[in-house]
Amino acid sequence: MNLKQFIRRMSEEVTRYKNSVRKERAALLVWFLINYYRLDEDTAVYSVCDDDNDKGIDGIFVDDLTQEVYIFQSKNSQKPANPQGDHELKEFAGSQLWFAAPENIEALGQSIANQQLKALVKELEVFDRLRRDYKLKMVFVTNRRFDQHANDYLPLLGDNIEAWDIDRLFIQYTFTGKYKPVKHTFEFELEPNNSISYSTREGAKVIVFPAKATDIAALQGIQDRTLFAKNVRYGLGRTRVNKEIEKTLRSKAEHENFFLYHNGITVVCERFEPRADRLDVVNYSVVNGCQSTLSFYENQNELDPQVKVLLRVIQTGNRDNMSQQITFSTNNQNAISFKDLKSNDKIQEDLQAEFKKVFHNQLFFQIKAGEDVTNYNANEIIDNEFSAQLITSFYLKESHIAHQKTHIFTDNYNRIFNRNITAVYIFLLREMYNAIESNKNLIEDEGIRSYGSTRFFFIYVFRLIFESDLVGKEFLENPSAFYKKYKDRYYDAFVKLFKLLALDFNYHVTQEKDKSQGFFDYKNVLRNSAKVRDMAEEMVLSFKRQLIRHPEDSFEKLIST
Repeated sequence: MNLKQFIRRMSEEVTRYKNSVRKERAALLVWFLINYYRLDEDTAVYSVCDDDNDKGIDGIFVDDLTQEVYIFQSKNSQKPANPQGDHELKEFAGSQLWFAAPENIEALGQSIANQQLKALVKELEVFDRLRRDYKLKMVFVTNRRFDQHANDYLPLLGDNIEAWDIDRLFIQYTFTGKYKPVKHTFEFELEPNNSISYSTREGAKVIVFPAKATDIAALQGIQDRTLFAKNVRYGLGRTRVNKEIEKTLRSKAEHENFFLYHNGITVVCERFEPRADRLDVVNYSVVNGCQSTLSFYENQNELDPQVKVLLRVIQTGNRDNMSQQITFSTNNQNAISFKDLKSNDKIQEDLQAEFKKVFHNQLFFQIKAGEDVTNYNANEIIDNEFSAQLITSFYLKESHIAHQKTHIFTDNYNRIFNRNITAVYIFLLREMYNAIESNKNLIEDEGIRSYGSTRFFFIYVFRLIFESDLVGKEFLENPSAFYKKYKDRYYDAFVKLFKLLALDFNYHVTQEKDKSQGFFDYKNVLRNSAKVRDMAEEMVLSFKRQLIRHPEDSFEKLIST
């Protein structure tokens, strides 16, 4: 894919995040946060303050792992062919002053800045974090190319401002690769008497040697990610590992020691041929070391011949099974997520088997990232992470934390995947979610309508209503019996109930806006336990009052008509 094709694709993807309440620059920033900072859509939307009077600040994100506060500004020009100068960069650099001292942040709160920005600064406790020595990072994103004025000015800003123009966005964009090796022959420089070779009885040949990072960065298939098609995952964005590699590369004094710090990279290929001073590698894939390879590619200006890494090249011929086993084994030795750690948990495996038994391969329960479903002939896939969000919202009645995916497989794992959770239970919650999603246009405010946490909030309200409804109690007490009894009726009943609740919800939002001069801080309200509980209970109380006049609106009646 060339730059022109990327710009067209980028424009189409950014448009998906644009709506009547989200401006062009905000849509670009949401897209950027999802694709380059690897935030989920809900968190990306939450992080963006898409309104006027933003003081040069379009978004804020706090990374507690790296202890950094990120301030974003985005420029989405209708004429992307025009160059991006230094004027807007200088204005954005001046935005740092709002966070330079406590009194400045206090002044921001009292200024005419938009309420979304003020609310985000408050909810993310930006001042407290900066006081605890979190680093302030400024990020400027534009869909235009920096001109000479901008390129001359950027070095003056140092490392404190990270700047992305269309060229950098293109280079570091992750495309979807296919499960095939790169069809190419690459020549690695091979130093005499500085490699180890051996063969296995199964026919695999292996050579291990110190490879130049410049060679790694020159491999084909990095930019479009086809080089990593056999890997278990693609680039993970700005991870701690990537940042440490980048930091080391920027220190010339550490280049010679880089080999000592790095675990190495593994490449599988159809065949290789050692020469006197080089190694020809034919049709290859990187199966371990994706993050390092990307870091080399993205920091090519920092590389020199002294930066070397241990490279293991394995010739597997056309034996895909062997390649897959190597991919699994090499990645199994690396640091993996808590979700990955739980993928072999008996609870997850039992649920997957139960889905297969109950739904006869029509619905596949995915418990591993990139899990091969070709042998299951499943029409639909539901993954355990999304399932956990549904269970958190309905079973635990904690929709305000459903977005906290990092806690699903750690602190809350046993609370979520308990003995009461079955395949049918998860399936019904998924159907409930789909009923809400397919009728979300009934929510009048477009910002709230497009906010992911809104769906989970309604799941929670469903739960509260079911607790005092005769048929709802059947669901809570025996989901499997409920599913069999109302198999042809439950979805329509979910839809009808949501339509009734949407009316009350819209009225509640209007009241809240009237109280605050047209501003309703839904992003923070839907993530606050007390506010979520109060709003849900108010809606349920209103619904019960309505039943006095219209008993036909009860869930019991809705599912029987």
